[in-house]
Amino acid sequence: MNVEIRLKLRWIGNSMMVAIPSQVVSDLKLKAGDDMLLDVKGSTIVIRKEEK
Repeated sequence: MNVEIRLKLRWIGNSMMVAIPSQVVSDLKLKAGDDMLLDVKGSTIVIRKEEK
């Protein structure tokens, strides 16, 4: 899947967050409680599901 989606950062408590659109959640078979990995490379952020 190659897709570009514009998102807005939001404050939730003391953290900033973005919401993952439901179509992406469905396509990637994500569910609440899944462990995710966040990689930062320069100004690029990559979030991916941790494969166990």
